[in-house]
Amino acid sequence: MFGVISAQAHLLPITVLLAMVAIGIELRVQHFVEFLKKPQVPVIGTLVHTFTFPLIAICLVLVVFTFELPLSEPLLMCWLFSLLSCRYPNLFSSEFY
Repeated sequence: MFGVISAQAHLLPITVLLAMVAIGIELRVQHFVEFLKKPQVPVIGTLVHTFTFPLIAICLVLVVFTFELPLSEPLLMCWLFSLLSCRYPNLFSSEFY
């Protein structure tokens, strides 16, 4: 009667929807005015994320294949969190927020 519930197919869209609604509720007209006055800040932020995330992924793939490292999701997640914690030392503490 009921199919298998997939986190990626069912829970992820709901989570994204709730996050987008929470962000949208906090928007005010002043935010849009600031965006129109200084559009370079969001544009630069978008471009940086657009190019740095794929670059990090490509570098990780090159490291894995160059050094013939064993692939596993926990290992890749450990590398990702290690890279993030080097850049943001207080990322996983309450001081970051």
